[in-house]
Amino acid sequence: MLACSVCFGQAIPSAETPGRHYEAWGGFSKLRGDFGTDHKASGWIGGFTLRLNPHLGFDATATGNYATANDGRPTNVHTILLTPRFSVPVWRISPFIHAGLGVARWKEAGFGNVGGPLPDRAPLSIAKTVGVGIDLRINKHFSLRGEGDYIKTTFLSGDNGLVSGGIVYRFR
Repeated sequence: MLACSVCFGQAIPSAETPGRHYEAWGGFSKLRGDFGTDHKASGWIGGFTLRLNPHLGFDATATGNYATANDGRPTNVHTILLTPRFSVPVWRISPFIHAGLGVARWKEAGFGNVGGPLPDRAPLSIAKTVGVGIDLRINKHFSLRGEGDYIKTTFLSGDNGLVSGGIVYRFR
């Protein structure tokens, strides 16, 4: 049946319930960017989604990623992003895309603290994001999520990649 749907362009009905519902999700993330570190920053991701129907929703997502700078100081990057999300649920799989805006904060120990030297860069930046992901429904309430995002900021090069995964809880 899946082969028929791919060949003839017909979607297999999903188990998504029509109408508005909410989702909360959380998990782990890896951020790769130009933050004065030689390796990826590890951290967390969490979010809340208002789903208007099985295809359209609005996400509010927050992340926190932590690493050690090349000079040994701890550094961290936090983001808050707001994005519309477009999904195509098919059976237990729901691929999605999203794009939106938010804010990013970069902080290194010794920079921007009271009594410390002032940074030569702004500690806050507008963050623009675009990403793709997939949800794999386990049951009525739980799904597994994998997601990849490109986040553009004004920090140094400004090109950042975020890969994350976690568990989604669907309120019904």
